[in-house]
Amino acid sequence: MTETTAVDGMITGPIGLALVVAGEREGIHGHEHWRRVGENAIDLAHEEGVSCHVALLFAILHDCRRENDGHDPGHGPRAAELAESLGHEALGITPDELRTLTYAMHHHDRGQVTDDPLVGVCWDSDRLDLIRVGTRPDPALLSTTSGRDPVRIALCSDHRAGAPTWERLVKRLADPGRLTMDEQIRRFDANPRFTRAKPESDAVTVTPRRARARVAG
Repeated sequence: MTETTAVDGMITGPIGLALVVAGEREGIHGHEHWRRVGENAIDLAHEEGVSCHVALLFAILHDCRRENDGHDPGHGPRAAELAESLGHEALGITPDELRTLTYAMHHHDRGQVTDDPLVGVCWDSDRLDLIRVGTRPDPALLSTTSGRDPVRIALCSDHRAGAPTWERLVKRLADPGRLTMDEQIRRFDANPRFTRAKPESDAVTVTPRRARARVAG
């Protein structure tokens, strides 16, 4: 397998190939969404013990064959066909992982849940970014224990800053559990930039760490 690397913004290997074939896309199903899904995917895959690499491929490819930002029920199957056409060797995964990836892409917008941990990570990583369209993720429609965590839902419902770069996401593949100081501040210490969904009675409010320390002290 060709190793994925990221140097000076240039990404090579299977992830680089996926980014090239996915192309450029703006809007609510475009690159910023893909990168947020990628961040969620690496977090969840690490916690659930499944492949971060496959989960990141899902993030890149799942919406890349959309024809519009509205109703497009064929975009998942088209993305799955694209992955199949590339093949498991080019994507740096096993044949079984390719079957799992294409299944996850084909069905990701059907509102289903699953007991398959890798498919669940893929679907949850996408649904945790529903806040971009004003919808708070519903725990009943999340498949993984990590995805249903109320604190995670709250964090993903507060877009604190721009999504991480592809280069940073690729670097996290080598050490998915490690966050830089900037990432820790952005994700846990910063005040929310905006919250698009209306508060719910059971919503969790995340108090920034520095505020928690002041209260505790």
